[in-house]
Amino acid sequence: FFGGCLLLWSSWKILSMWAVSVAILGYFLTFFYSAPPLRFKEKGWWGIIVGSLILRPTCVLMALSASFSSIPVLDVFVILLWIEIFGIRTMLFHQIDDFQSDINSHVKTLVTTQGILPAQRLITRYFIPAEYISFGLVGAIIAKSAPLVGFAVLFSVLFSGLRYMQKGSLQSLSTMHYRPVIGSMVLFYLPALLGLSVAVRDNLWFIFIFVLFWQRKYFVNPFTHFTNHF
Repeated sequence: FFGGCLLLWSSWKILSMWAVSVAILGYFLTFFYSAPPLRFKEKGWWGIIVGSLILRPTCVLMALSASFSSIPVLDVFVILLWIEIFGIRTMLFHQIDDFQSDINSHVKTLVTTQGILPAQRLITRYFIPAEYISFGLVGAIIAKSAPLVGFAVLFSVLFSGLRYMQKGSLQSLSTMHYRPVIGSMVLFYLPALLGLSVAVRDNLWFIFIFVLFWQRKYFVNPFTHFTNHF
């Protein structure tokens, strides 16, 4: 907390009021996720939604705050929607994994009150398909400025999504957990393609090389279905 406050104080010249507001909201939700009197963690769907918001969307809003004037509002909304859907699925998995310890500690989360099987069905039937659809919309946004990159995203969404429709089941969930669907595309191929686009456009090849090196462990078949890299 104090480190974050120091960062905000030392960066006040470059941070907008919007960024500061998002940071304050993020700290508020993070603190009261598990702290009384609000303790969102034990308030059913509020625990899932608040937990997913503090995982990624607030950080993305902070990063985009300096560029809001040049980014269409719809594009920002679609990107945040995709990240939030993934975050909700992640939080459901988190509560499934913590089910027994939460039961032993008498913590009343959504999953401990509703059960593991209903949570797994929510993930399989609703949130994974919604994640595919929203990521496809992100690909369409990318295609407006980088057609080849956007096409690669859309093709991977279509290919992997069709495979999920054919083979998706509760058994698939044992290997998914905390990575986005089409994890290899999101974690390696998309950053690499975007880095290559910047390198070609601005002759900044060190960015492309850095991305390849940093994300190299995700270098796998981009169209693999639910395998261990998810």
